[in-house]
Amino acid sequence: MKYLQVPALAHLSTCLSEIDTGDSIVTGRLEAYSCKTAGDDKKLYKSLNKVLTFFFCPLGFFSNCEPLIVCQPALRNPCPFARHSTRHESLSIWYAKKKVNWQAIYIKVTWNLHSVYLGPLALSTSRRTFISLVCTLNASFPDYDFSSVKPEQFKREPSLHMVVNYINTVLGPVMPMDPLFTAKMWHAVDQQISLRDCDVYGYLDSDDDSFGDNIWALNYFFYNKRQRCLIFLTCRCISKSMYQQEATMKTGSESEEEEINGGWAWSVDDQIAAEMEMEC
Repeated sequence: MKYLQVPALAHLSTCLSEIDTGDSIVTGRLEAYSCKTAGDDKKLYKSLNKVLTFFFCPLGFFSNCEPLIVCQPALRNPCPFARHSTRHESLSIWYAKKKVNWQAIYIKVTWNLHSVYLGPLALSTSRRTFISLVCTLNASFPDYDFSSVKPEQFKREPSLHMVVNYINTVLGPVMPMDPLFTAKMWHAVDQQISLRDCDVYGYLDSDDDSFGDNIWALNYFFYNKRQRCLIFLTCRCISKSMYQQEATMKTGSESEEEEINGGWAWSVDDQIAAEMEMEC
């Protein structure tokens, strides 16, 4: 993923940095990325794609496979889990009557399960979308590794209008000094990526990543696949005590790094010499 310098988004990110709401602090940013893989992203894409292909195409049908069509010849009658079926027979009854190929059922259930989130991961396009979102998180939060994030932690939003309204509802009270902030934000995003052509994905954060310990958090990807770029909106609200704790930890780690890079860290010889002086 390549970070794209967009002055309008950088200005909006500045407005969203360290907003004091009284008993909490709100921080956020808007970032644009190109979805062309290169370098470490390409390596991550190959490794994740290999794992996803193994789990979601267990019969070896790679790329744009259609498990239902491929596996249908193994069944005497159409599978009850077909897209247009309205039957609700249990698996046990169906197995007793039709002797179902359980491998076909496994693939179809897996297909339907992940269609709720990103689309069927048996398709290379869905896998590419998932990996692009993971690479975006890695690029946006370089101190964290999101390569173990699960597909179900991303959700494709059914309505852009609902997402826009929700974000406006959350950010509106945070920016009372600029009541037109959200309108300016959506105008800048639309100018950069054409919102009507975007798929919107939400990230469901877990407690063990960079989004933990939040009062609330917004994490949305506006992905224009035709342009092969996306805009990532991330915003979080945390208590002042947590904010101060994070700031202290960050300052401490930066100080240690400066000491090491600046030559202040002791060498082994310095430590031996110091111990000899203490013995004397």
